Amino acid sequence: MVFVLVGLLAAPFGQPDLTVRTRLVQDTYLDLELPDNNFGRDQLLLTGPGTAVLVKFPSLRWEANGCTIKDAKLTFTIADGDDLTLTKVGRVKIPWEEGEHQRLMVLRQPQPDPQLRGGATWLTRRFGSAGQKWTKPGAGADCTEVEGWSADRTGRTLVVKGLDEAITMLADDPSNDFGLRLEFSKKGALLSSEDSDSGPELSFTSTPRASGPKLVIESLLPSGKTWTATVHNVGDEPATGVSATWKFRGEEKNATNVGRTLPPGDRATVEWQGPRADPSGPDVNMLSVSIKPGGQGGSGDYAEVSANGFPVRLKANGLEPYDLNRLAQYVNLAVFGQSKTTFSPEGCRFRIAFVGDQEPGIDVQVDVSSVEPLGKLQSAAKQIVRALSPYRGLWSTPPGSQSAPTEAAGWLDDTRDDTAWTPGLLLPQFPWGDPKENQPRLTERGNLSRAETAAFQQIVSGGNALDNWKDFVPILPAAAILSFTDMGSFPIGNASVSVTATKGGKLATEPFFKGTTTSGGKIYLPSTESGSPFGKLEKDGSNSWMLVKVTRDSQTEETWLPAWELATEAARGNVNVPTVEFKLTMPDSQPNMETDLAKDKVVTGSPGMKNLPMASLVDGQRNSMCSIAPGEWIEIDLSRDRVMCGLGIETEDKPFDRFSITVRLTGDLETGAIQWIKENDGLRRSNMSGIQSEGRTTVNYVSRAVRVRYLRLTNLGRWPVRVSTLSVRGVKAGT
Repeated sequence: MVFVLVGLLAAPFGQPDLTVRTRLVQDTYLDLELPDNNFGRDQLLLTGPGTAVLVKFPSLRWEANGCTIKDAKLTFTIADGDDLTLTKVGRVKIPWEEGEHQRLMVLRQPQPDPQLRGGATWLTRRFGSAGQKWTKPGAGADCTEVEGWSADRTGRTLVVKGLDEAITMLADDPSNDFGLRLEFSKKGALLSSEDSDSGPELSFTSTPRASGPKLVIESLLPSGKTWTATVHNVGDEPATGVSATWKFRGEEKNATNVGRTLPPGDRATVEWQGPRADPSGPDVNMLSVSIKPGGQGGSGDYAEVSANGFPVRLKANGLEPYDLNRLAQYVNLAVFGQSKTTFSPEGCRFRIAFVGDQEPGIDVQVDVSSVEPLGKLQSAAKQIVRALSPYRGLWSTPPGSQSAPTEAAGWLDDTRDDTAWTPGLLLPQFPWGDPKENQPRLTERGNLSRAETAAFQQIVSGGNALDNWKDFVPILPAAAILSFTDMGSFPIGNASVSVTATKGGKLATEPFFKGTTTSGGKIYLPSTESGSPFGKLEKDGSNSWMLVKVTRDSQTEETWLPAWELATEAARGNVNVPTVEFKLTMPDSQPNMETDLAKDKVVTGSPGMKNLPMASLVDGQRNSMCSIAPGEWIEIDLSRDRVMCGLGIETEDKPFDRFSITVRLTGDLETGAIQWIKENDGLRRSNMSGIQSEGRTTVNYVSRAVRVRYLRLTNLGRWPVRVSTLSVRGVKAGT
């Protein structure tokens, strides 16, 4: 399942005695009753007789290689099962793929080589061209039993302890890190890694070993068909009997040795004659080499690159080449490899290859020296990906606007995963999910957006990644249908729409398109002579935005339509006329901004709510704050039924990212409340339309006029919000 990138993902290079907690996990389960089914990226890991849970930890190669591991434990959150009993833990000895259950049909379809890298089932460990099977169904015969483990349950938490030896073995030999297999005697369910907050978590204390040989791979580079790995002994004892094992697409191809003793500080090279694979194929052609010292003690290393990696020169003060090489591997595995969408179910096929100062002809260079601390691989990875993203600069920021902050890997918000999650409601929105107002905002996981994944895929498919990266222009659909709704998800019908293009990074003086929406709030945006609504796109993105202005009953709302939005729809297969939705703060009546129906009214809050007084929210002053934590609510009693169509929210620091407004009349029970507004992307809306004043931001929400006495605001987001003022707007006379 999708890698969950939370907190500190990797140990700072060389830092001793570090407590590591990571949800960088792949997981699935096998089911005897559905032997051909893959359950990769399901929300749950089912347990019980005839099932087995598989989990593996790709980040061990960065977090624990060459270290002594203590207090290793694996924590699960129980979703179902009062008597969930763990009976067996085994260390898997052969490769398996997590897969994606939506691709089940690949198993039965005859396809030319290469096929998709599918996922584990009860019968097979990977689909692929060879249809690789377990030694025996269920994978039990392909495991070494882990001894000395124990399991403790407290409430909904299951902790598996005593895993020090098993995790050490996986970390010391990353080329054979295929994770763990767990059996349970009772039926139940665990939350999978698809849950960004409560999925499986591996934790341990990592301490670098005090002595012995320590081998690291500084580089893995091609020259023609020859691949050369440079090995460096950074330990304090000689390394003897150094061996190298080469694999391609996970299968062993060659084993060799250095042929001499490597003293501390010495380097050597090992070579292999390998292929340069076709980058346009659906399979990512990964080449790996594993280096091990002979005898007892010491630690080796593992490096993995794409046979068609995009060459990038990385620099950082205080980092050795092998650190930068590992950083490049992290970007490939944890960012590109896990940015999964319907059109790229195995992740984005784009890969980078780390090259050193000695390599000529490389004009893409990224300096990650500013990342503090240097060991936070996620921060460094974002810096690298943003330097490479085709949607940087004018592509990502509309004219005259600041780029909205994002936690994603690229310049755009992480909204991939339209196969397993409903997408976040950005501006513009995405037209699926029913009802739309109930679609959740995705938790950022440090992956690429769908648009950037599509762009990188397009570059790779062009054959010569370096040249196509420089010359990138996205493929757009021929036309589009624009659909407009208000904050209550009612269509904005019979409204005037104008669309103004940009040129040279600036808005044109006149719109190139005008029209009127249907009663259902839709309008057709036609193609131009160049084949798309945007015409011929410039390579620098200087004409990649359109300003969309909607007017109804003398009220006007505007927002942006970016080219990357239409490009994403084209990548998903909607190459003709996709529908793009806009959710606008446009009521059916004009709000009266001169009055505040909530002033000095009674305010109550969730039971046990802290940081009072809540009355300060409606006293018309700005000198105090009320903090509303995730899940908490505040309710305003307007003292009698009033007609409202607007709400102003003034906050300090971060605004709400998600919240709902429910309303009810006098005598209505709480269960009879109706939803007036549901905001799923408040951070972006605040950046686009918020009013800044004295360190605070006010966002005015308007929607359909309703008669109401009680108004409840519930924080559905990820962080507490400090609110200074809430203003309820009535309807302007005559509207």
